[in-house]
Amino acid sequence: KPRVTKALPVTSRQDADRDRVMRAFSAYEDATRELSWSLESRRRQLDPRTLAVIDTCLKEIDKAIREARAALARNPGSAMLNDFLQSSYQQKLDLLKRTVEGPRRTL
Repeated sequence: KPRVTKALPVTSRQDADRDRVMRAFSAYEDATRELSWSLESRRRQLDPRTLAVIDTCLKEIDKAIREARAALARNPGSAMLNDFLQSSYQQKLDLLKRTVEGPRRTL
């Protein structure tokens, strides 16, 4: 016997989607916060010029995140803004990981 499911009202679906997205962004924030703490503990080991470049990149990414979050507050249903924000968080996460873990060595 086929299972019949009741469709959620549009607002409930939108709320559920928004909650899922916010949980994902919260997970990015938690991960980047932990990696930022690790970076702080490694600062003295890094070349000052390299660190200056990393800090500049992180500031630009943080600016993009702030602007995307503000735009999403005005237009919460925008898939494009959600994608942009997710991409910005991923860039920050990747940069922090590469910095904290050091360069990858290949044979």
